[in-house]
Amino acid sequence: MSFDNLPGQMIVLMLGWTFTVYLQVRSNNRAEALKRKDTIVDKLEALPGWLEDEISKEDFSLGRSEETYAGHVSQIEVKVGQLNRHVGKPIIDRVILNRLMLFELKPDAKDNKALPYEVRDAAWDIIEKIESSCTDEYFARQGFLSFLRGYLYDFSGVIFGVATIFCVVR
Repeated sequence: MSFDNLPGQMIVLMLGWTFTVYLQVRSNNRAEALKRKDTIVDKLEALPGWLEDEISKEDFSLGRSEETYAGHVSQIEVKVGQLNRHVGKPIIDRVILNRLMLFELKPDAKDNKALPYEVRDAAWDIIEKIESSCTDEYFARQGFLSFLRGYLYDFSGVIFGVATIFCVVR
């Protein structure tokens, strides 16, 4: 075994290890983001069903139902904010959730029979926008230069470290 190439071997080993760690971190971040997106979609899909059950109750209360509905929508907004912070950029605009807040419950339960269908339609539109945003972010093919531009900041530390090692070794 020759130690003449040891610095070069260590550099190649470090670069390979760094690339492997980078791929693992990227994969974990993507999986966590998609998990958060699925949570948002599940909450949006459950909202019309909850509203339908609430309206069909014998003891329907307008005040309780409006407060709980607003709470559900607020939870969804918080989850969207968490997803955007996790990703590091606003891939889902919170403004699209405003459509859910425009629905108004009426005091009589019979007058609200069409409301779950309207909420379901709005929720499906929002889900479609969320799915397309996440697809564009994680699964759309992009060119090599735009890929490098997106990760230049992430790799700046690695590039600086490799340059430092090359300067020290020479």
